Amino acid sequence: MAEKRQLFEQLFIRNRGRIYMFAEAFVPRNEVQDFEQEIWLQVWRSLDAFQEQGDFKKWLYGVAFNTLRDFNRKQKQQEISLDDLATEPPCQEQHREGVLVVGKFLRTLGQTDRAVMLMHIGGCEYREIAEVTGSQESTLRVHVHRLKQQLREFMEGGHGYRTAHDRVERTEV
Repeated sequence: MAEKRQLFEQLFIRNRGRIYMFAEAFVPRNEVQDFEQEIWLQVWRSLDAFQEQGDFKKWLYGVAFNTLRDFNRKQKQQEISLDDLATEPPCQEQHREGVLVVGKFLRTLGQTDRAVMLMHIGGCEYREIAEVTGSQESTLRVHVHRLKQQLREFMEGGHGYRTAHDRVERTEV
């Protein structure tokens, strides 16, 4: 038990920012701490399974993603209002503007795309993200490439993100 607690504390210290950003990207501002705590509770409950698997980052995102699914079921699959999302992730002052732009972009995405981008930004390999999300790795690579292109367009366009659907509607008019 003491070893489990010590391992958990080390993992928490190393990854609390990653989990906070994940929580902040998916739940209303007033529920971020509760959702983050729920993820860490699930991590604690499942820590023995991690020790058998060994790849913590992939496992951690898997726990967070599954906790999100459970959270959504509890919330009756309600869509989260963009106004309710937290506006700024914690960051150093020198990176604030870039992080805010990426945060704005992430809030324009659906939950699965948001999770994929957060895992990609967090350093997960395509194979790991595919396993967590249940996607094919080759399909995921193409999808991440397209999401990165959308991010570039979002940044170049003065943060005026448009979906592919919006572009089609505007060209038809």
